[in-house]
Amino acid sequence: MYARAHCNYTFPGLVRVVPEALEHVSHQLIFKYYQRTLRMMDAYRNNIVYGSEDFKRHVFTRYSSHRRIPESQLHVS
Repeated sequence: MYARAHCNYTFPGLVRVVPEALEHVSHQLIFKYYQRTLRMMDAYRNNIVYGSEDFKRHVFTRYSSHRRIPESQLHVS
């Protein structure tokens, strides 16, 4: 969004604005997408097909607590 709003739509303008845009991204957001990318790479290594339910579970499953596993995950058959 920042780059789109501040770029004059030329290549030199884009080269100028991208470093500025990256400064506006929080470290937490960068870390979040880094972790998601690692989960995607792990899914591909395990031959999980992109878009499948297994892929979605592997990549997008989030736990609300770092101290415990959700009850639904404890009874895996």
